[in-house]
Amino acid sequence: MSSGGQSSEASRLKTEGNSLFTRNDFKGAYEKYTEALKHDDKNAVLYCNRAACSLGLNRTLSSQATQLDPAYTKAWGRLANARAGLDRLDQAIEAWKGAIASLPADNLTEAQVKQRDQCMEELAKAEAKWNAQISNPRIVEGVHMPDQPEMPWERAASGIRMLVAQQMWQSSVSIHLHSQWVKAFLIDAAYKRWQRAVTDISKGEILHTSKGPSYYGRLGVSATTGMRAIGSARLTSLKAIEELTTAVLMDNRVFQNINHAFLDMYSRQIQAEGISQKAWMDSGCREVLEDIPKRLKSEGWDSVRPAVSITICGWVMRGFVEDRLKGNASTALEYYTSALEVLQWGSRVFADVDDEQRGTVFQPTFIRSVKCFRLDALMGVYLKNPSSTSEFLLAEILAGADELLEDIGRVGVPDEPNTETVPFWLAFRCYPAGQAHAARAFHYQHTGKLRQSARGLTQEVRDLYKKAASAYKETLIYYPPDELYNICAPLRELLELLYRLRDTIPIMGHIWEHFVDASQGIPLQQDLMVLTELEDALQNGRLREDDIVFRPGSVPVDT
Repeated sequence: MSSGGQSSEASRLKTEGNSLFTRNDFKGAYEKYTEALKHDDKNAVLYCNRAACSLGLNRTLSSQATQLDPAYTKAWGRLANARAGLDRLDQAIEAWKGAIASLPADNLTEAQVKQRDQCMEELAKAEAKWNAQISNPRIVEGVHMPDQPEMPWERAASGIRMLVAQQMWQSSVSIHLHSQWVKAFLIDAAYKRWQRAVTDISKGEILHTSKGPSYYGRLGVSATTGMRAIGSARLTSLKAIEELTTAVLMDNRVFQNINHAFLDMYSRQIQAEGISQKAWMDSGCREVLEDIPKRLKSEGWDSVRPAVSITICGWVMRGFVEDRLKGNASTALEYYTSALEVLQWGSRVFADVDDEQRGTVFQPTFIRSVKCFRLDALMGVYLKNPSSTSEFLLAEILAGADELLEDIGRVGVPDEPNTETVPFWLAFRCYPAGQAHAARAFHYQHTGKLRQSARGLTQEVRDLYKKAASAYKETLIYYPPDELYNICAPLRELLELLYRLRDTIPIMGHIWEHFVDASQGIPLQQDLMVLTELEDALQNGRLREDDIVFRPGSVPVDT
């Protein structure tokens, strides 16, 4: 609860945040709202405001465009740059056209002519980049050729059977993080959960009745496609969407064999579950936060719990599909941010409510996984436009990684699971910790690249690269040896990483041999070739272990 003094401080910070927001200083506004929440962590308005200025909710896009002075060319330009920074090239094109249209048609001043030429140049760049994206659609990661003999989950199941047969496995809680085949237990569990959910969803069918086409689940009528309920709204499984989402959060590589038939089937299921449970299917973060307390008062948790679950899982899965199938990380970021704002608000407001009453989505482990997905989306958005105009994304990535580590630090990451199962321990403790360190490394690495591009290889840049190498090295603590992710700094540290990579590749191949595409396999082999060259240079005295190794073409400069 917030005291009077805390509420006053929260109000002051909120006012400052509002002022920054109106001046398009969304980063500053976000920080003010975050600080205000420390003084009043149950204020739904603060969560809504923070969501509005967050990267994920069009913080510089459509809602702000409607408030622009149509004749204010600079405002249109800022809007266009912001949209381009979030890789919203189609919307950036619209904004650049708006900027050009805001200028007089004739009798332009010299300054206006210069403005128009700059806008037209930026418009041409945006259109060229957008056309290139359209003509070269993103290839979905993880897609395998039909003639490949085994997928990772099949090999994982075989590995587990082998351990049991050889009596090398007595208890699922006796394993150590760096035991061989440990990864098998996670991918096996995630895939089985995914398959159960897909099987449940596949039981549904469309039947034509006197009242129109209806979607039927195994247990009876669920809902009509015309948004009308027929009979008792019963489904094959009221948790099919939640099960599917949890499987993806555990290990998103189980998301496979996706085609239009599956997407249609999924769409019918989530529509049916949403109608049945009165979920907020077409609402935004603000409306959900406002409606939850009202519905709790009138209908209780039995109504709110499934509605929130379907809403959150729907947002997460929609974001994942946007990113994985469409390559649209910025849209994915919107959905993840919406989900996270509702979850963080609810976990504080309903902190005293029993977990079974609140539901799975308010569990710290579920929230932690959504944070991981959001970090991935942030990095994806940055990589679409890795330039100084997107540097604010790097700051957001570091803040998100630090927040994730702080969350994990409250419970720690034990070397082996205690009372939890191995898949749970890996998916919700070890892997998020590894991802947080990888995100920190991403921040340091790409900040270093920006600094190097602007000023050369200064000492500041070298320090940033060292921090990146150290953070990447830290990730190895949290990933098992059979993990695909186990894939500069003083030579000693580089050699240590390359030796770890060399020793890991054969182990990784037990599960992932037929899942690694050329874009991943070629760099791994190149890294091993580098190792051979470095060992030769070390043996011949051309390099020492304390020497700093730079990429070809990188020349240090004095500071």
